[in-house]
Amino acid sequence: MRIQVFDRFGQIIRWYWQTEKRLYLRLFLTTFGLYVAQEVLSTVLLELGGQAARGALLRLFNDEVIFWGMILFCLAHMFSALERKHTAISLLSLPAGNAEKFLSRVVYATVGIWLLVFLGRCAANALTAMPLLFNPETSFGEIVRRHVLPGTWILASIFETHNVGDVLVYTFGSLMIALWPMSLFTLCGVLFRRYGWLWALFIFIAATFILIYLLELNEHNAAWINAHHTQFVWMTCAVVVVLSTANYALAYRSFCRAQIISDKMIRL
Repeated sequence: MRIQVFDRFGQIIRWYWQTEKRLYLRLFLTTFGLYVAQEVLSTVLLELGGQAARGALLRLFNDEVIFWGMILFCLAHMFSALERKHTAISLLSLPAGNAEKFLSRVVYATVGIWLLVFLGRCAANALTAMPLLFNPETSFGEIVRRHVLPGTWILASIFETHNVGDVLVYTFGSLMIALWPMSLFTLCGVLFRRYGWLWALFIFIAATFILIYLLELNEHNAAWINAHHTQFVWMTCAVVVVLSTANYALAYRSFCRAQIISDKMIRL
């Protein structure tokens, strides 16, 4: 029984790969191009407008905005096969249950999108760091660690200055908190037949402003968070897991109700 389940998962993943391998290359090249464009623009603005102009660009178009923006945008389009008649027929007629189709798609797309965006970012960092290879004072290991692999030098500096346990808690908390917007964009991509990423972006921005307002409503909230930061991280993770599970459950319901031909704006 387990062998049959894995065989069906393999068939579904092979189908996704055969029908979307060009999209994966396009995703990698788009991410690579965005990071290279950011580096070129920041260099030009530094020469023309000074540090202030470069800082204004990086506040709006920084590394994390590109990284998570690409991931969330692509997650909202992971079920774009349902929008075209021939691919929808092929997807819905695969020899597997709806749960297997949905779960394999979510896991495969989420991991694959994150990996492709990460590789695109590393490739752009490697290109922009090539002049450092001619600097005798900079070792190759330092170039890879500090300029090619994104975020590793930040994490290393945190480990050097803070308690390791707190760093692990914050790292795990950050990953858990990222789960909610990922589930939200997945849900809106399945729920809405058109422009699901725009609906998800609107909901995400509104929820962010509401959360900031509630946390800054009075000084008592900020004082309690500062005094119980570890407990606050775990509480936040618990809430995020519950909300993300609800989003994925609703996304699965919408996927099960998907029709090849329909004029409805949402799948419910």
